[in-house]
Amino acid sequence: MDLWHAVQERLKANRQGDKVKAHASNPSILAGLVFDERGERLTASHAKKRAKRYRYYIGTQDPSDQDQDVVRIPANELEGLVSQAVQAWLNDGSKVMQAMSSGSARETQDRIEKARALAGKIKESLRLHLAGCIRRITVGPDRVRIALNPAALGVAEGLGAADEDPPVNEVSVKLGRCGMAVRLIVNTTEAGSRRTPDATLIALLAKAHDWFGELTSGRIESVAALASKEQVSAGYATRLIHLALMAPDIVERIVRGEHPPQLTAAKLMQWMPLSQDWSEQRRMLGFG
Repeated sequence: MDLWHAVQERLKANRQGDKVKAHASNPSILAGLVFDERGERLTASHAKKRAKRYRYYIGTQDPSDQDQDVVRIPANELEGLVSQAVQAWLNDGSKVMQAMSSGSARETQDRIEKARALAGKIKESLRLHLAGCIRRITVGPDRVRIALNPAALGVAEGLGAADEDPPVNEVSVKLGRCGMAVRLIVNTTEAGSRRTPDATLIALLAKAHDWFGELTSGRIESVAALASKEQVSAGYATRLIHLALMAPDIVERIVRGEHPPQLTAAKLMQWMPLSQDWSEQRRMLGFG
């Protein structure tokens, strides 16, 4: 049994290392740091559909509650939310000062500047700098609580010892189901709450404008010819081209990640063609 337990610990360590290894093309950078409100760790996992890889942080099933809805949060959404929240905290001089135990005016200013510099580094590379700033992330039904790691913030002298209560940043959210996954619907009135733009949705819009340009320029003579060239049905090509007729402000908000979380690429394609009235488009797509 001792040998068996030793092997299980080694396998567990190897799996954990594989999720965050430095040379991974798209690592789960918050692996080991995310917990649900019960204190259970969310495991980094992924699924593949064709050539695309989808990453998640997944909760565990409570054996005593077979009807429990296991949390399954898209990794890009959670990582984007946490990144924005940590950057917002580091850029807020008043919060940095409140977390300091002591220090002269010069020391305080130096630490505030270091915190802002660290926020810039996180913005440049989440993989290299984000995880080290965090001690623990707790995902609840209405709030994500991010306990920061004082020793790694670059201002450790003023933020107290590692065993003291860490500074905390909280973001109001709502866990909303969208397909098979739970989405983080963020209270956008709070700082640092913008979600990561939906790459699939943006790519779909880009393709729509490319195909629309092919037709309007005369390089392709008809929708049927375009569909044949792209090896899709004429109906699909027609629906996709209609995306190029969406209101410009809707497109801009999608690119910035400010669209409703329920608005996915698949859902948008189902609603094609939209009304030519831009006000009606905003109402139908949930832009107010």
